[in-house]
Amino acid sequence: MNKFQNKEFKKAYNGKLIAVIVSALAIVLGIFLIITGSNKEKNAKANPYDFGDAYVNNLLDEDIYVFIDTAVEPILLCNYSDGEEYFLVEDYYGEGYIVRCTEAQFNSFKSEITSNGSTHITGSITNLNDEVNDYIREVFSEAVDDPDEYFKGKALYVNGDAGETTYYVFGWIIIGFGFLFCLLALLELLNYNKTLKSLSEVEVAKLESEIDSPATVYHKSIRTFITPNYIVSFGNKFNIVKFDDIIMAYKYVQRYNFVPVLSNVKIWTNSSDSELAVADKAGLPGKAKALHEDILLAIHEKNPQANLGYDVSAIKEIQAQKKAAKKQ
Repeated sequence: MNKFQNKEFKKAYNGKLIAVIVSALAIVLGIFLIITGSNKEKNAKANPYDFGDAYVNNLLDEDIYVFIDTAVEPILLCNYSDGEEYFLVEDYYGEGYIVRCTEAQFNSFKSEITSNGSTHITGSITNLNDEVNDYIREVFSEAVDDPDEYFKGKALYVNGDAGETTYYVFGWIIIGFGFLFCLLALLELLNYNKTLKSLSEVEVAKLESEIDSPATVYHKSIRTFITPNYIVSFGNKFNIVKFDDIIMAYKYVQRYNFVPVLSNVKIWTNSSDSELAVADKAGLPGKAKALHEDILLAIHEKNPQANLGYDVSAIKEIQAQKKAAKKQ
């Protein structure tokens, strides 16, 4: 990078480098959140609250684990749509609680009471759905004054977690986006380095001379120089296009769900095996649309033989010619 001193190039290059670093830090942050969530969940599981205390101390909406110790065989109340069941458990103080678990777990608790005289049930706190709530009201309407107030629409969920999934979800989302942006920024940075490495000192001096020419125009919003002989673009890729090397050029708009997300000018040249993109503009084209027109006009003025405008058959012909040239 030291051999190319143009400040706009340095700004674009450093922007890619910063994007890689920031994305990498985001990945580290995501990993930190996942580890934090794991540690909090382990700590919560290791220190559960008595379910009765959770009721008394208004902890039913907290991200905690709770337990019930019982010596009374649980009573099956109803089945749940996903194969799980709700049943009634009575603790040592005669208070009743709703527990949600699988049939196998339900049978395991009953067997443990039969064998050992008691069982210890641990899980997170979950909300009763409307269907189960209605059933609970009907069943316990005579046993307790107000089933809604007594159970408060809550149950101990044996297979649930204590809400630490928030850390996992945000952690994985941040890692996902961080990895994606890091990969994109890294690929762009590698392209800048590859293009720069391909330039000799003489070519760099010539480019800098062209860029510093009074006749050169710089379009800041699309980070593109129009020099007397070149188009120099510091967009997603570092592309240098000589006007007399151009075969074809056209405006391009990439859309996502019909919404423009990227616009630029696509160029086919004699010296490149693939299509080049210059004058990248993320989001809506806006004023860049006119600037892209200016680039096409500059191409026409400096290379009247170049084909302008999108033409599928012309592109296929260019691709076929380049493919044939590779085989020779």
